[in-house]
Amino acid sequence: MSERAADVECTPYCEDVEAFQQRAVAAGQADCNALFEAHLDCWEQNTAQICSKEFTGCTEAATAWRTCVGAYCKTDAAKTDPNCAAGNTRLLPF
Repeated sequence: MSERAADVECTPYCEDVEAFQQRAVAAGQADCNALFEAHLDCWEQNTAQICSKEFTGCTEAATAWRTCVGAYCKTDAAKTDPNCAAGNTRLLPF
């Protein structure tokens, strides 16, 4: 298979990310929105590569965003958050 396994529909996904980040900030965590925007910008600049598993050009932006939101998932406040599991975020970059 030469295409990515994830099929991300931006409207519900992006709304979920926004709500998740709002919950994290309300719990006293860092605002990760700028890092998510950088991740989106990277993909927008590389749309020709978006389905290729071989393209890794946005890995750094994705890792930075997941590290930021992952910090929230490691807190007690996130134990019941639907986007956290076992101290990690369930929201995967694309």
